[in-house]
Amino acid sequence: MAEPTTPSRSRTSQQAPPTTYPRASRATSKPEFDSGLHDDRSKILLADTPRYQLPLPVFLNLLPRASAASQLDWSNILAQREYADRFDAAFAGLPGTPTYDSKRHEDEVFHGIHAVFDTMVQVCHEHRCTGPKLMYVSRPTRSPGNSTKPDGTKPDGQLCLPDSEPGDHGVYPWASTFGTAEYKRENTPKSVKDNDGKAQWGLGNQLWQVPDRLIAWAFTIEHSSVRWWIATRSGVYESSRFDMNEQRHHFLQGLSSLAYATDQELGWDTVNMDRPDVDTPLYKAAEQQARRFQESLPHEHGATAMRPLTITLIGARYLAFSLIADHRARGIEGSGCRVLAASKLNDDDSLNEKRYAIKIVWRCVDRLSEGKIYESIMSHPQHSSARPDDVQQYFVKIVQYQDFQDIHEKILNGIDVNQAVKIDAVSSSTTFRSESAGSLYSSSRLNSEAPGPREYTPVQNRVYSITVSEYAGRPMHHQFDRGKVTSAYIGILNAFRFLVRLKYNHRDGSPGNFMVDDKGLGRLGDLEFAKLFGGDVSTTGERTGTPHFMANEVYSRQYLFTKKASSEEPPPLRHNPGHDLESVFRTFLYQLLLTVNRVGGTSKQSDLQREAIHTFFGDKGRLPWGSHQPCSRLRKVFSSEPEKQVLTIIELAVVALHEAQGEFSDLSVEQQSAQFTDFWLPRVDAVIADFKKIGGLLTDQNTMALYEWRKREHVEEDNESSKKRRK
Repeated sequence: MAEPTTPSRSRTSQQAPPTTYPRASRATSKPEFDSGLHDDRSKILLADTPRYQLPLPVFLNLLPRASAASQLDWSNILAQREYADRFDAAFAGLPGTPTYDSKRHEDEVFHGIHAVFDTMVQVCHEHRCTGPKLMYVSRPTRSPGNSTKPDGTKPDGQLCLPDSEPGDHGVYPWASTFGTAEYKRENTPKSVKDNDGKAQWGLGNQLWQVPDRLIAWAFTIEHSSVRWWIATRSGVYESSRFDMNEQRHHFLQGLSSLAYATDQELGWDTVNMDRPDVDTPLYKAAEQQARRFQESLPHEHGATAMRPLTITLIGARYLAFSLIADHRARGIEGSGCRVLAASKLNDDDSLNEKRYAIKIVWRCVDRLSEGKIYESIMSHPQHSSARPDDVQQYFVKIVQYQDFQDIHEKILNGIDVNQAVKIDAVSSSTTFRSESAGSLYSSSRLNSEAPGPREYTPVQNRVYSITVSEYAGRPMHHQFDRGKVTSAYIGILNAFRFLVRLKYNHRDGSPGNFMVDDKGLGRLGDLEFAKLFGGDVSTTGERTGTPHFMANEVYSRQYLFTKKASSEEPPPLRHNPGHDLESVFRTFLYQLLLTVNRVGGTSKQSDLQREAIHTFFGDKGRLPWGSHQPCSRLRKVFSSEPEKQVLTIIELAVVALHEAQGEFSDLSVEQQSAQFTDFWLPRVDAVIADFKKIGGLLTDQNTMALYEWRKREHVEEDNESSKKRRK
């Protein structure tokens, strides 16, 4: 590999975190997934991500333009014999050149990009350009006699920080990656498809692996055909093709623009976020906070140590020290939501010990911010008869929020995206979802912007938004005490009661959005998709809800319990509180299956539990409400008399909810709006009463019923197999 030029940098060195961190930092270690599943996940990411092609001249306007190198006229430079000869020598051996040898290994052929990059840097230096900021590296290949296989999940080439250190097998971490490259010797449909998948895999990992990454860059080459790529939370844009040899100036323009770009142009949030240097007091404070966070909350299975970030909002600074959740950031398109644990910084950079949760999203421009929704609920005139604390105690408290530029203004430089041509998605037969692209699928990490049997219109523009909440405790699915879980649900239902009084629908019921504080009180969180009831139907096309926990009507996008004549044209589905309440029961059934504490239980118990949860809630086994079938299946698991009584209560309650949903949907829109609170408030009170009954039936200890049932089932299977063998 040619020795890269070491430039000066403004960005803090991205060094590995101390080994005392409770877990490896997401930003410095390879992803926590089985690379053997890489191909499947790459395919589903490609299929799920909206992709557009821009004419090359339009795309070139997206490239970084702040550096002197980006302003060089490469056409004029290449017209000069001296430079033309130097670049002819640099490009020699690459596809499309006279010295190209098609028999050479692909990795050897494209190793020549090093010479192109180094020559470009030398020419920029001769034109008084300071830098570059980045170096070019390629994935190590298997040397003769070496059995170590290269990491196939890493790109063929990377633009990295010059002082980056390679990790396992000599590959560089995503945290140090500012752009990726994928190469194929041949320009065939298969080669193009392979590069498409690999390019989006690299773009997705750039966005996912680093919390302060806003956009990602890449380029692909098939033989000598080049495309430039940029990924945003609205999807992926690629340039039209150009030939690397015949239009060499375009290739050098893109390469120099990226190599000399500012951190912000390369995709980092340098306005609101900064990285404390290693060995500084802030870094050490973050290390201590992360360790304490992990030790005090052992059930936070999603919590991962991360490289510390200082996050600045109007009038406040926070130190983020641990990653709580980022499953919605694993796909490319979408809100890219991630939640970080943080402490507030005092003026002297000392830490306020109070914990906060910082939520970072790219919100659809047509949707209200979560902070504004929260404020409208807390300040509503309907609360005049109640003390503020009476309302706030049932919700996760939002203390600060701020919106920033949207994608069109911040990233796409205001270009006319109508010039973009939609590229048809590649179909995939895999069962993974894009938010699972970088990790093993877990039914406890479900996507609020999830797929379902519905038409989907990609959201073209999103607003970058940061929301700060008081840390409310543990999510419901990290609770294993049935008595305490039932009590916490009553708090959640009281929050829904307030929403009904204000004519709001929550629209995203899931265990991850139901929090339990240190006093055991349930608090409703994630108001991101909450919406005031009205005659309008959402036009954003954005997916809301978690499939496992959606009400039947919401999942199917049609009224199922109406008594109107079927010959009538069905009206568009509008979310109502009955759907939210049905989601509550679905999440509670899920909680009944969480009978094994994964920290204290054995791995076998956890495996059996996971298998059963997939049986009842997996993509192929979604419980079909509308009959007694779901609870009859659960009776095979829960055989004790109290458990049977609980299931009976749930069955009757859901039947009543379905009747109410049908009755409400048969009203006119005007009647629904006028009768909303009076109609649904008694139904909420009835569900609260049901949960009080359930609380009296369930004990306050972890039951092993599920484990025992699964064990008995396996014993019966083994006995049956033994009988067959004896015969």
